Amino acid sequence: MVVGHPDFQPDLTATEVHETLRVINSHLSRVEIITYQQLLDRAGRVLDLVGKPEGEPTRSGGLPLPAEDQLQPDVEPQPSHR
Repeated sequence: MVVGHPDFQPDLTATEVHETLRVINSHLSRVEIITYQQLLDRAGRVLDLVGKPEGEPTRSGGLPLPAEDQLQPDVEPQPSHR
């Protein structure tokens, strides 16, 4: 679950917010509460780790092409087993 941002809690430091959420999370199972700042930090670390795949098509402005403009591999539909 993603909740607020530490910058919107002027009475608390980011460290106090993170410590409070750490204590709350220690009492929860299969749910983690994080702030938007933590979400952005984690996403940035993931992007730093994986980088841009080789050969990924881009627009002239450097932005990735929308999914409908990218070549899609031919994939056979899988039968459903209901």
